[in-house]
Amino acid sequence: MFRTIAIVLILSCALVGGYGGMYLAVRHGFFDAVKICTTKKSMWLKPRCVLARSGPTYRPAYTGIPAIDDALGLLLEFFAVSIVNYGQDIDWQGVVTMSYMAAQFGGLWSLMSLEGLRKKNRRTVFSYTGAWGMLGQLVTITIAAPIYLAFNVLYSPDRAGYEDVVVDPTDADILPWVSTISYMVPSLLMVLPSLGVLSPRENYIIIALWQPFPLLHSFFHPLVKKLVASDKKPKETTDRLLVSLRSVYKFVMTLSGIAHGLTIGTVILSKTLSNMPGLSLSKMLVPTSLTDPPIRTLMKPPVSALAQKEIVTNFLRWDIYCACAAFAVWAVYQKHQALPQKSLLRTVGKIGFWTAVAGPIASAAALLRERDVEVLERIELNRQIRKTK
Repeated sequence: MFRTIAIVLILSCALVGGYGGMYLAVRHGFFDAVKICTTKKSMWLKPRCVLARSGPTYRPAYTGIPAIDDALGLLLEFFAVSIVNYGQDIDWQGVVTMSYMAAQFGGLWSLMSLEGLRKKNRRTVFSYTGAWGMLGQLVTITIAAPIYLAFNVLYSPDRAGYEDVVVDPTDADILPWVSTISYMVPSLLMVLPSLGVLSPRENYIIIALWQPFPLLHSFFHPLVKKLVASDKKPKETTDRLLVSLRSVYKFVMTLSGIAHGLTIGTVILSKTLSNMPGLSLSKMLVPTSLTDPPIRTLMKPPVSALAQKEIVTNFLRWDIYCACAAFAVWAVYQKHQALPQKSLLRTVGKIGFWTAVAGPIASAAALLRERDVEVLERIELNRQIRKTK
């Protein structure tokens, strides 16, 4: 019964996030509006582009195949309308919000990558996290991640054992570094278009470099592992595994926690400094109403630059928050199945605590860390007992 409830809750996150992001964007014509603005003829023929532009859209040919280049152009323009500065003052509220979302997404991606490295998932569909990540880029992570997690719950054993938590220590050791190279560096570069310091061509190159980060992760991971691996494989002791796993969870919680703290600190600072624009924590982090979304500004064109940025920002809030909620439900399930004697209510309470203290994805990382530590320590204790008999 608990397994069924977990799957229903996880898929519910996909439904809510998909509705708040993808469905509303299709229903109210935002994707159509973006597509019109990326079509050269739209500058002269109706229907006209109603989104804020500073000039013709820069459309590099990536593959030379029109169908593929059109799809890539639509994807890149979706991000461009939310982060590119079109000659206005810097939208610091938007910059801080997008940075916060990027940090939560980075933590989420690292947890999914870690799950793909578990011994139980080797050579299964769950190990191909690069493919799942690219699926998330195409259909949003709020749809791809819950599907991944729901199937993971469906095929999880009734009681977590050694293979369910163990990973190659070297894989865990290098995961934070690989995530930094493949995801964090491209994400930091995505701030540059918001500052208005790049040319249109450079803006689109930066945005394009960020898109394939799941494939970059899959490409860099074996290379980094080969560089750091020694000729003599170290013994996989429980202590060694715990150190390696904790390094991943520390990375996720630190990334999420720093973004969470800096966002709150920036808002407080903006209230005390007269030369800094006043920022609103609720406007940055709280999703807008599903019944009255900002996307409805399309009904009264033209759409201002700030209004279109709010459309995409709110899309991403629902996208990332619901994906993080799915991970939190999944983490609660994983811990409860491994340690059923623990209070379920207390476990759920920890989700609220860590979300408030360090951000939504930190709560899932905290529960998974507890699960791994207690399972490995239990197995080690049983091993020591058998040795003494």
